[in-house]
Amino acid sequence: SCDESKNSNLKWYPYNKGGDFKKWYGNQNYVVNWFNDGYEIRNFKNSSGKLKSRPQNSNFYFQESLSWSKISSGSIGFRFFPKGFLFDVAGCSVFVDKNKDYILGFLNSNVSKGIFNLISPTLNYEVGHVSSVPLIFEDNDKIRIYVRENIEICKNDWDDYETSWEFKSHPFIRFKGSTLEESFNSWKEHKSSDFSKLQSNEIELNKIFSEIYSIDVDPNVEDKYVSVTKADYENDVKSFISYAVGCMLGRYSLDEEGIAFAGGEFNLSNYSKFIPDDDNVVPVLDTAYFEDDIVGRFEKFVKNCFSEETLEENLDFIANGLKNNGSTSREVIRNYFLNDFFKDHAKTYQKCPIYWQFDSGKENGFKCLIYLHRYEPNLVARIRTDYLHKTQKKIEESIATYDNVIEGSTNKSEVTKASKIKNKLIKQLTEIKTYDEALAHIANQNIEIDLDDGVKVNYAKFQDVELHTEVQKNKKINLLKKI
Repeated sequence: SCDESKNSNLKWYPYNKGGDFKKWYGNQNYVVNWFNDGYEIRNFKNSSGKLKSRPQNSNFYFQESLSWSKISSGSIGFRFFPKGFLFDVAGCSVFVDKNKDYILGFLNSNVSKGIFNLISPTLNYEVGHVSSVPLIFEDNDKIRIYVRENIEICKNDWDDYETSWEFKSHPFIRFKGSTLEESFNSWKEHKSSDFSKLQSNEIELNKIFSEIYSIDVDPNVEDKYVSVTKADYENDVKSFISYAVGCMLGRYSLDEEGIAFAGGEFNLSNYSKFIPDDDNVVPVLDTAYFEDDIVGRFEKFVKNCFSEETLEENLDFIANGLKNNGSTSREVIRNYFLNDFFKDHAKTYQKCPIYWQFDSGKENGFKCLIYLHRYEPNLVARIRTDYLHKTQKKIEESIATYDNVIEGSTNKSEVTKASKIKNKLIKQLTEIKTYDEALAHIANQNIEIDLDDGVKVNYAKFQDVELHTEVQKNKKINLLKKI
């Protein structure tokens, strides 16, 4: 209840605000600041001082509900929400003491869909539209069985992906075979089975409600309206890589299900099957300058999960699922980490990334990943001295090596190739030196962050770092990859 939330002194609460088409379960993506019974929201004012927020029906907050999205993209889907959520007009909700399963089954039926098409052909489904739908109750155990099974199937589907609050581990681990390909095939078969079962159950419900309402409707359900995500080679490979990064940085653990660490005091001794990076800095570079280079750590993770004997086969499977250039599997995987991993991660987390990428710029001079929940005020200084400066030294050494090739070789092709690589390294070195100034500026500040402020507020503390120079105009540098 609202009184209980007020007495808890907690800040963030699950928030139902509609979302994409989804039947039976899901769309649990958001939290809202409801500290002190939503004091900030209740007192939110515009620039002229007028109240602009008016929470309504708060006596229904945190109760079980049947919900739908007010604005539809072609069809309306109803889903079960457990206790604990606030809601708004975008996440419209029905609250009933009994017959929840029956009502949810009917609302998701083709009979109900036909009625909604008559009531609201504009694809906007208000509370009034739903409350006016005629209900005919008939005692039928099959409806309850089908509906509960549908909720379970869709809940499991929702929890299969790491953005779910009840995510346990990656499917390739849960359906582990002797190789990644075997794991994927087992996972694919499982998802296909769930998809078929859900579709079959919905068809049976359509037949039952067609008979109850004496309305002749087509009982079939198009694939696009079945709320189970099928296995997808590329997406599932990328999600496995994301899970691997989570294990590298300590968010996840092969020792236990769910999130292993999301704040507090980090302890490496809590991990045994795969040890996370000890200093929360994983270099992402175009050359493996460090022992804890991300491709090297990814190799160890794959080897750990499966075996050394199948390593090359598994790396080939990963590389073939990515759309990146490279003459070997390791090159393809490196190019994915270098160019696309963070972009995919930011998209998955709706521009609120939990793994942050320190990034010197388009020349790929220096990049590294850190885990937000393990951030410490001295982290930026550690990145600068232990990683950036060492990268700079390695690049300088490489430039000297290619100078020797250019000066000493009589092979024109070899000289041309060496000159091309040297020019790239010089550009990276120039980029790194500028980036170093910005890192130094922030490192000296020992910036504190507060996780309760959210990602974007904390992220902004490392962006638009202004450098003052006598030679040229002041310039602003982003320490982190823009989102």
